[in-house]
Amino acid sequence: MRGNDHWVNRAITLGSGHYIDLLMWFLGRAISGVHIGTNFGTPWMEKEGTSNVTMKFEGGALGYHAETWGARGSRLGYSFHAHGEKGMLEADFMTMELILHQNGRDEHVWFHESQEGKHSENELMHFAHCIETSTTPNTDGRSSLQSLRVIWRLYDAEQQNMVANLIGAGPR
Repeated sequence: MRGNDHWVNRAITLGSGHYIDLLMWFLGRAISGVHIGTNFGTPWMEKEGTSNVTMKFEGGALGYHAETWGARGSRLGYSFHAHGEKGMLEADFMTMELILHQNGRDEHVWFHESQEGKHSENELMHFAHCIETSTTPNTDGRSSLQSLRVIWRLYDAEQQNMVANLIGAGPR
């Protein structure tokens, strides 16, 4: 078990993610949203260990994300679901499969052979490669900052017990 001073337990060093950048990549500009978080089940964390986010986007779509460091078990693992008018698209990050659920059938539309190692190790190797080749990373500083602005507005609105105005906070 990690000590109380481990970087994962501290809000300032853990940062935030909530797959906000992925939701915005799929659904576009967010216009409003709510965040509810708790450290129930994760009392060692300064901020939330469980987080729920719902955002409304310019086109009328809703995006929802839930994550927890305190899960004692889950059948979903690391996955992303996009519900549409004619079916659901599921990205299973454990198997690296993209699955279309439509008309009572599951169609595996894509499978990606992932590199061995942890995701963070692969991200660092990609970043180092970009430095060596003077190319732009898949996720650059500008888009990361835009995602953080959305998260910060969600946190601020949560403190005020209100819906966040996200217009202008995300991608331009």
